[in-house]
Amino acid sequence: MSAAESARAVEILGFIMNLEHVGDILAKNLMELAAKRGRLGLSFSEEGLAELRDMHGRIMETMRLSLNVFTTRDIGLARRLLADKSGLRAAEREAASLHFDRLRQGRSESLETSAIHLDMTRDLKRIHGHLTTVAYPILEAAGELAESRLPSRED
Repeated sequence: MSAAESARAVEILGFIMNLEHVGDILAKNLMELAAKRGRLGLSFSEEGLAELRDMHGRIMETMRLSLNVFTTRDIGLARRLLADKSGLRAAEREAASLHFDRLRQGRSESLETSAIHLDMTRDLKRIHGHLTTVAYPILEAAGELAESRLPSRED
């Protein structure tokens, strides 16, 4: 194998491993949380369900984009994929804030499903993180990644 073929093989294995992690989160976490909610006969608040659906929609779009980035190795799409990470983090923070507002209001659906709602939100964010990793080797090869996201400190 050439160096380029070897690097691509490593990328393929990395992407496969991340897809496996996504499958594990779905099977072991999200499916169990959904089953628990059903078993206990709990319902999310209308707003909480809308937040989860919105995050799910974003994850589905990320899945499509990550597959496209993996296939085409398009640098612009890879940049877009990583840029969406901060957008999803902001959406997760907003959803948590709104959820805690509902808890403070004493909304019974939110009180009953709080742990499930927060766990699902966290797991969707984890899935998103695994899907976006496909962009890193592409952007690194193009010299477009900074060494650290930490701000530089002048001593």
